[in-house]
Amino acid sequence: MLNQSYFNEYKKNIYRNEYLTFDDAWYDDGILYVEKLLDGFTKKDWLKLYEDVELFNEATNLKVAESLADIPSDESMNVLLKLLTISNSVKILEEISTIIYEMITEYPLCQTKIKLTTKEQLQLEKYVDKSMVLSKYLAKVLNVSEGNRENV
Repeated sequence: MLNQSYFNEYKKNIYRNEYLTFDDAWYDDGILYVEKLLDGFTKKDWLKLYEDVELFNEATNLKVAESLADIPSDESMNVLLKLLTISNSVKILEEISTIIYEMITEYPLCQTKIKLTTKEQLQLEKYVDKSMVLSKYLAKVLNVSEGNRENV
């Protein structure tokens, strides 16, 4: 598969009707396939995903977030943080917050590179499971930046 088609194949599979309507199909097959596609993403693919998540519906963005959960990279974290700031669904915000929390606690490289905007930090603190004590962890490990997230 050519690199330039990874994003298109990913997007096609994120939108597959059986993955949006039947959770078993998504968790049994779909997520594994799109994770493999993500491994082949170029910088252009990541940028396109980062830009396009604003166009996706909430159900699709949940699938995007779930597919990024085991992809510890700056690019995946940037997409997750963008999802965190654009989503309107409490369920999705809770899910995204949990994925981000797990990623930064399980993958030490993610801890040192993340700079959260104030809005991102507030969203995480609001929606992550309180038993995770994220705000204390964030205060110790992450730097907070007032600027906007720019480079993916």
